[in-house]
Amino acid sequence: MLRAIKKDLAEGIDPLALAVILPEREVRAFAVLADEYGVPLMDETPKALADSPGGRLLLDLLELPDHPTPSRLLALPELVPLANLALKRNLVGREALFILAKEIGLERPLAFWLARLGTPQGELEWARELLHSLPELTKRSPERGWDGFKTHALERAKEAAQLARGAQFCAWWGALLQETTTFDRPRGGVALLTPNLASGRRFGKVYLLRALEGAYGAGEHEDYFVPEEARVLADASSLTDAPGLPKRFLGRDPLVLEELRTRADETVILYPEADQNGPRVPEPLLTLNAGPLTELPAGSALEAGARTFFRAPLTPVVLRRASVKQLERFERCGFRFWAERHTEFEQVWWQALVHELRGLERLNAARLESLCSSYPHAAAWLSEAEEILSPLTFGYTLADTLAESGEGPYARLDAVGRRGDHYRLYTFVEPERFTESADAKRFVEARERLHELWATAQLLARGAASVELFVWPVLGQPLSVYGAGVVRATRQMNTRVRQAAALQERFAAGEMRPKAGFGCRECGVFDLCRVGKR
Repeated sequence: MLRAIKKDLAEGIDPLALAVILPEREVRAFAVLADEYGVPLMDETPKALADSPGGRLLLDLLELPDHPTPSRLLALPELVPLANLALKRNLVGREALFILAKEIGLERPLAFWLARLGTPQGELEWARELLHSLPELTKRSPERGWDGFKTHALERAKEAAQLARGAQFCAWWGALLQETTTFDRPRGGVALLTPNLASGRRFGKVYLLRALEGAYGAGEHEDYFVPEEARVLADASSLTDAPGLPKRFLGRDPLVLEELRTRADETVILYPEADQNGPRVPEPLLTLNAGPLTELPAGSALEAGARTFFRAPLTPVVLRRASVKQLERFERCGFRFWAERHTEFEQVWWQALVHELRGLERLNAARLESLCSSYPHAAAWLSEAEEILSPLTFGYTLADTLAESGEGPYARLDAVGRRGDHYRLYTFVEPERFTESADAKRFVEARERLHELWATAQLLARGAASVELFVWPVLGQPLSVYGAGVVRATRQMNTRVRQAAALQERFAAGEMRPKAGFGCRECGVFDLCRVGKR
């Protein structure tokens, strides 16, 4: 049938003159299949508020305190890493999620959100504040418009506030979001209709699907509230003489089927002869003198059998100047670095905080207060560390002698403190990642890590009297890597300088070669590369 619709469209039939009618339970599956065939649909079935992207997000938040699952955690950007880890380990439940959150330093944000969503105080104000404080809702409900969605959602919140308080308010609000239907005028395309939506309308050509026995009808059934003595058998000649019989028992099915047959100038009625449950019985009033469909050419890439995949060219590409951190990623896999260069990734909350710090360069009281309000779960840490943070320069850029002419690498350091010729370099890492200086030292001296040792060697070559390295877990205390400041470049530092220079040459030559390995398992551009699969 989808092949036939594509043929009609190719022959110039107006999409608005076509319609597809099918049972309501089949609508979603059909829409997915039509997308595979590239058929433009105009789905007119009513949608609940909870079916919109913003509604699904809001419903996940309301259900999160009672049923904390990884899929619901995905509604909160700062808890996405926790959700991904929980999905990977197949874990659900409050206790399990708190254990995982502690492993990756997200215990405080998790506790903050569960407390905020689980104990509404002043239900209407709480609901209004929740809607206003989540910009993600605005991004996820473009088809209805944020203002319209918010109006509908707050109306349902008013109803829920009249029915329950506290946690029960959230349950009622979520239920009302799922029950309230709205109509959005769909974009143009082939109309996708249920029998009720098709009633009273006319088209040029209609495709009526799944014309099986019992699939279409008036929904007649026994009414248990009519006593036996009030039941009167009625035939077509005495319908009006059945005083105790409700109208829905008067044999409306033939009328519904006749209406479905006459919705267009041309009606194509389709049914399967069999499915996974065995042979099926067609509706005789719809399928008289039925015959097999005319064979048509393949309508999708899957049916055609010849599928082609995009293979990115591996010829040299021209890239801008790279930082030492970028060279680290380039060394792991040049192709992945090239493909991800212009891709935006969602940042974990602590990464967003560090990114904002680097953009500020220096802290003052007003900037510190703004950070505390933007990151409430880090406010206490920022206040406690103010004495250390205030003298630092954030986002300090350090280039070697070649880089000053635009040819060599550079380093953009998280934070740098300086007293005369004595430097202190800080690298921020995720909360609770390290608690001992020995762990921080192993982190800095890892073979694939160039950043800190390269920067130290550059400062010493420029005449620095000493350089002290710190690894600082967010929400924790800075860990000194070598204790007292380094006064001369070590063998490891000189090796990092040579590695960075060699990588810079390859980078400037544009060698974006894929490097297959364990990293392919979590690579976001694996489908473009295919080297790992081979």
